[in-house]
Formats: sequence, structure tokens, C-alpha cells
Amino acid sequence: MEKGKLFYSSSYERLITHIKIIDAKKRTDSKVFNSEYMLYTFKVITPFNSWFISKRYSQMKDFYDYLLKIKPNLKYPPFPPKRFFSTKESTIIERRNSFEQIFLFVLQHVDILKYKKLKEFFKIKKIF
Repeated sequence: MEKGKLFYSSSYERLITHIKIIDAKKRTDSKVFNSEYMLYTFKVITPFNSWFISKRYSQMKDFYDYLLKIKPNLKYPPFPPKRFFSTKESTIIERRNSFEQIFLFVLQHVDILKYKKLKEFFKIKKIF
């Protein structure tokens, strides 16, 4: 099995039991002079496997916007606002809490994980 990937049958995404933020690190974007960003590392857990994914705030915002697009009737937890000083400890804590609430919400509505874009986000890969 490929490291960092979850292989599933047609309903294996239902076995994701928890998604937890385990780290948030300040990074510098080498393409943009003096540009810093936070990289959040998540642990995706199933009864059989676990793996890590890393996402920037902008990737999380894209994920959230996609959720709103595919299931607009659901009442999602609020997304943390963009802040000028996003590397402050208080902002990191606020975002971690918000992201975990969003993931908890997604796990409670597992049909959301059937969408290809979300499987790719969580690195869920189908074998057939």
C-alpha cells in the first residue's frame, strides 16, 4: 500500500473516525519575497490505518468553499477569518479549533466524502 494513502472499497470513506490537527508551522514561500504562511498538518485516522496531510490556510478555504458549493443547505461551522498576522499564537489556536470543528462536521455528514475533490483533499485513493 502506498504510504500516506487510504485505499477503500465503495464505502471505505465511512471508516474515517477522526481528523486531528497535530501541527502548525510557519513556512516561507520561496516564490514570493518575504512571504510567510502557516502549514497545518492533519492526521486522518481509520480503524485500520492513519496518514498525514498538510494544507495551507488557502487550501483549507478552497476546501470549505467547495463544501458550501456541493451542499449549500447544510449549516457549516464558521470558517476562521483571514488575519494579517496569521502566525500569531492566538490566530493559530483559533484556526486549529475551527478546522477541527469543520472536519468533525464533515465526518458527521460522510456522504460529503464521496465527492472526488474531497477524496483528493484527504488523500483517499480508490483501487480497482
